Amino acid sequence: MTLPDWPPRDWRKLLALIFSIAGAVVLTAIVWWGMAALLPDHGWTVATEDNRATTLRWVLWIAIGGVVLVLCGLGMAINRRTLRAQWGDKGASFDGGDSDSEEAQH
Repeated sequence: MTLPDWPPRDWRKLLALIFSIAGAVVLTAIVWWGMAALLPDHGWTVATEDNRATTLRWVLWIAIGGVVLVLCGLGMAINRRTLRAQWGDKGASFDGGDSDSEEAQH
């Protein structure tokens, strides 16, 4: 099996497509799980109200975190990117992606 000879931007677009599909599947599963946990067959009772509110809060936080990860993944896959981290006297920098003008030259 040989990989296509695509330019880097096309590979990033493919990666973005994969991120969006995987993210949609995962987020749908999380929301389905949350709703299944919140809406059992025996109904909503006052005794379980606190547990349901806590479950709903966690499902929403997890879903928001998933959305942030998917959006970051899409942004990293499609756009020119720079990521820098600094802790104390140490640091790291990650640069990548081609600018549109660089791709036009190829």
